[in-house]
Order: sequence, then C-alpha cells, then structure tokens
Amino acid sequence: MKYMLGEKHPSLDLFRVVALKDFGNVKAGDVGGWVGGEQNLSQDGTAWVSENAKVFDMACVYENAQVHGKAKIFDKASISGSALVFGNAYVYGNSRVYGKANVFDGAKIYQDARVFGNAMVFELARVAGGSVVCRDAKIHGKVRLYGDSWVSKGSRIFSNKGWVELTDEEIGVPSEPIQPHEAILFARVIQEMLKVKNEY
Repeated sequence: MKYMLGEKHPSLDLFRVVALKDFGNVKAGDVGGWVGGEQNLSQDGTAWVSENAKVFDMACVYENAQVHGKAKIFDKASISGSALVFGNAYVYGNSRVYGKANVFDGAKIYQDARVFGNAMVFELARVAGGSVVCRDAKIHGKVRLYGDSWVSKGSRIFSNKGWVELTDEEIGVPSEPIQPHEAILFARVIQEMLKVKNEY
C-alpha cells in the first residue's frame, strides 16, 4: 500500500489520504487531499490527491494522474494517465480526463466528455455531452462545448466577452486515421459554419 486513510472530514463522509512511502513527488508521511475511500485513489502508480482536492462517489484517480487545489472529481468520472486536474476544476458524470491533459481554474468537464492527449481546458470553459477535446487543443475563457463536438490538433477556442456555445461542431479534426487506443468518441461530421451564440 502506498497510502492509508487518515482523519475524517468534519462535515463530509471523506478521509484525508496519508502517504505510507515515497512515490513520485510524494514523501512518506505527506498528508494529501480527501477521498471517500480506497476506490477513489489507486494504490498503484504515482496517482495522488493533494491539498483540499476531493474525490468521491465512484470516481477514480489512477496510474500517474494528479488532482490538486480545490478540484472535485465525483460521480463516475476518472482521471488517469499523467493527467492533471487542479484549481477549482470539476470533473464529474461519466467524463474522463487522461493522457497528459490539464484541466484547471474553474473549468468543468461533465456528462460523457473526454479530454486527453496534451489538451488543456481552463478558466471558465465547460465541456459536456459526448464532446472530445484532444491532442494539443485549448479551450478556455467563456466557452461551452456541447453535443458531440470534437476539438483536436492545435485548435484554440477562447472568449473573454460573452459566452460562446458550440454544439455538434468539429474543429481541427485530424485527417489521419485515429488509433483505437485513443478511445475517441467519434463526432458527427458538420459541414456548416460555426453556430456561435454570444450572451452579453
């Protein structure tokens, strides 16, 4: 075992994790974040929950993933690979963040969304539905990605004014075949121009 459950949260059914040995950047005796039980944080790899981050319900952090700050991972969400979730980010529903993806600030990933590769979702961005953000894509600012949208390659979607909503769009879809191990949810091919809704 690499960690044990320590003190109980004063008002929630959660427990602090306490490292039992050195692994990754964690030293034996380090006190981490909060989990509902051992089902939420793998005893294998270097996965870790620290600071005031919370992982509960059937959510799981495993492999070498890291959850820090005040991030919350819950429902059946999973964080894996070398993914990093921090700040005030929320990942929930059946969503997955994996690979080397980063989700931070006040971003929210939910429903059946997938964020992976070297993708970054941050600030107030929302990724939901069956949307996919992958490879080197960046979604940030006041952007909502819904439906079966797919943002890939080096695409960047940003708004610092009104909210921009994208539904069932494909941006930066790679022309080369997608490898099975990438486990992408394929989006519908949309040929029309972006439908953008700005709310001022």
